[in-house]
Amino acid sequence: MVESATAIATRTLPAEPVSTSANFTLGIEASGYGIMGQVVETLPPGFVYVNSTLDPGSVVIADNTVKFTLFGETSFNYTVTASNIEGTYYFSGILMDENLKEYEVGGDKEIVIESATATRTLPAESISPGANFTLGIEASGYGAFGQVVETLPAGFVYVKSTLDPGSIEVDAVNNTVKFTLLGETSFNYTLTASDTEGTYTFSGILIDVNEGEHEVGGDAKLVVEEEEAIIATRTLPAEPVSTGANFTIGIEASGYGTFGQVIETLPIGFKYVTSTLDPGSVEVEDSTVKFTLFGETSFNYTVTASDTEGTYYFSGILKDEDMKEYEIGGDKEIVIGEALALFDTGLGTYPSIFGMHTGKITLNQPITVHKLYTYPCPGTGGHTEYVRIYGNGIDESASWTGYSGDWHNIAFPTSFTLEAGKTYNYTIRTGSYPQIIHAKEFNATGGKIICSEFIDANGKRYEDWIPAIRLE
Repeated sequence: MVESATAIATRTLPAEPVSTSANFTLGIEASGYGIMGQVVETLPPGFVYVNSTLDPGSVVIADNTVKFTLFGETSFNYTVTASNIEGTYYFSGILMDENLKEYEVGGDKEIVIESATATRTLPAESISPGANFTLGIEASGYGAFGQVVETLPAGFVYVKSTLDPGSIEVDAVNNTVKFTLLGETSFNYTLTASDTEGTYTFSGILIDVNEGEHEVGGDAKLVVEEEEAIIATRTLPAEPVSTGANFTIGIEASGYGTFGQVIETLPIGFKYVTSTLDPGSVEVEDSTVKFTLFGETSFNYTVTASDTEGTYYFSGILKDEDMKEYEIGGDKEIVIGEALALFDTGLGTYPSIFGMHTGKITLNQPITVHKLYTYPCPGTGGHTEYVRIYGNGIDESASWTGYSGDWHNIAFPTSFTLEAGKTYNYTIRTGSYPQIIHAKEFNATGGKIICSEFIDANGKRYEDWIPAIRLE
């Protein structure tokens, strides 16, 4: 039985986990045991005694028990080899004083043994040829010191790391970089990518304190390719717009990064009305309108045209996430003149689906109708398959003839006139993905259009889906 007295002994174990099969050192402090004493340590299963700072003649080993005889020493260290199996292990021991009384060794008892591991983190996005980029390495369980040896892909060049430069050895011939670690659990290093596009593979090993080698896990593949071109284009109505009329402008933007800004300068006498972006992303100051983008590749905005006839010009820039500026291409010129003999909603937006539209059209000018045009969503075959216009003595219909020729339009068998100030009913059955105006009512060029009901291809019903069309 262990009794309490003035004799005392404490054990100090490594604070950090130790690698499997690694050597590590324990400290023992002992006092009050008299002229001579003995520390008897019981090692955990799988641990092997190596040596100590005491005279070898003072140490006796029997299986997993090690007896250290003391002649006045108040402290000593001893080294063991850890188990080759990961886990949490416990040490125990006693101090025997000169009267052979026993006292439990206090202090640390528990130690964690883990395999040496290392993982690599590469950029998630592709890298431009010749660009600098940073990799992350995490390493643990390698012992008091270790080495990460990275083999770089062909054409990649080491630049720097967050470790002390004296801890790094670069072998340009074999394209390897050795990072010596003295307890660090993570570091970054920077490379210059190859000038050639392609997919490249990284490899590496972690060498632990006992020279055991462990493959570096985590990311291994990296794509090197040219960045997406930074461009923006503007789409204006192809036909002249009435003085004082509202009309819609389309903007497409790409390659600007995580965020960007389209800055449009409106012609004199034009006024901004609304856009398909969140209102909080739009800033209006006089004739300048700033649209902030967070990944959007397209949007529309509506303006009111000048009250004066003439030819007007739009201008604008796209700013990328680095605040570099790029001129907006596409349409720049628009003609403002008398009201055209047509009914035109202009562009619509997503979301879109095909289905059956019913509603009413009220004209503010007489129109002779020959055909109906349907605005398709970009990259789709959005179209109208059937249209009927009726009411106030009119009942005309037409059907689509398929994806050939001028398939965006449906031609009526004979032309007919819709009168100003009168309301007509419409039934339109669409196919693929036509552009949609998401509103109950909409003031179009030539009059007003109202959605009575839209039933989509899945049977869902809406009262605020208007097809983007043109009657002319």
